[in-house]
Amino acid sequence: MVHLLKSFLQWIFYIFCKARSLNDQNMAMLWSKASRIAVMAASGIGDALMATPLIKAIKQCKPNGRLVVIASETTQSIFWNNQDVDKIYVMPSGNRSIIKYVKFVALLYCEKIEFLFAAQPANVIKCALTTILGGAKIRLKHEYDYGNQPERNFDFVYHRCLPDNMARHRVELNLDFLRYLGEKIPERSLLPQFYTGKEAIEFIKNRLRNEWTAHQGNMIAFHAGGVRPNKRWDIQNYAAVGKSLIGKGYKIVLVGGRDEIQTNLQIKEMVNHPDCINFASQLSLEETAAILKQSKLLISNDTGIMHLATAVDVPVIAIFGATDYRHIGPYGKIVKVIINEIDLKSVGIDQVNNEIKIFLNLN
Repeated sequence: MVHLLKSFLQWIFYIFCKARSLNDQNMAMLWSKASRIAVMAASGIGDALMATPLIKAIKQCKPNGRLVVIASETTQSIFWNNQDVDKIYVMPSGNRSIIKYVKFVALLYCEKIEFLFAAQPANVIKCALTTILGGAKIRLKHEYDYGNQPERNFDFVYHRCLPDNMARHRVELNLDFLRYLGEKIPERSLLPQFYTGKEAIEFIKNRLRNEWTAHQGNMIAFHAGGVRPNKRWDIQNYAAVGKSLIGKGYKIVLVGGRDEIQTNLQIKEMVNHPDCINFASQLSLEETAAILKQSKLLISNDTGIMHLATAVDVPVIAIFGATDYRHIGPYGKIVKVIINEIDLKSVGIDQVNNEIKIFLNLN
């Protein structure tokens, strides 16, 4: 039934909302005159962070333009303190009433958006419907292989779908929107950024002082979570690395959300030392960013928190399995990706400890 409903909706929108063809020259000309721009960043935390260089670049190209961000309830805080963002619109999620969604797109429609960039990934039907109902005149996204679910393909509502090259990082693919329109943006010239408010920073400093009389300069963060089990390094390994670091005088903070409560409790029990503190599900995203800023290093799986660390200029050691680090790996100034494409769990403790020694200049 759901399949049929999606197919019917697809057919209706194809008839009434298919984007008219525009050649590259016309597109560039329209962009040169545009001043009201939107970025869709309503997917996961890491995805939204990887859209922040696009936001920075748009403001550099259009310093007097108005830039709005379409975020999710999960990602909105990423843009709260970003001075390049003029307005944040939060897309209603889950089973929220249709009235709330209608109000949301009505407000978006009043923005009179001239260009909308759907940052990667934007492959759900709701994103496509929002670009249309929100009134964006020119709409761009990247190609996507919908496989055996063609009824999910609403890409016809976009005026251009750029190539999705898995060998290129999502940060650069997002910036390719502007390169396509004629803007000169060098590779790796812009990195993800998260701006932490003063209140969150002071809260974390006070919280850490309550835990440890001295912590500055000797704190290491762990994020042992991950959406899928095949993205998670063994928690026994995290515990072993934690014990080793504590033995060298470092303190360990375990960060994460509700999904990491049990994982972090198990690691803390295995480490069994007062210099290992568990903050799972106790901090907001902004407070987590603040605690990362207090850390010398984050050791993490392939997660949104990994991207958050790079966005606050914290060195990262990321442990990757089959997911392509070239496409979604940490994109920061100081990062090291340890890869075992066949089996993430085969990444050895010694392998991670050796990288830690290099980062921390340990003997």
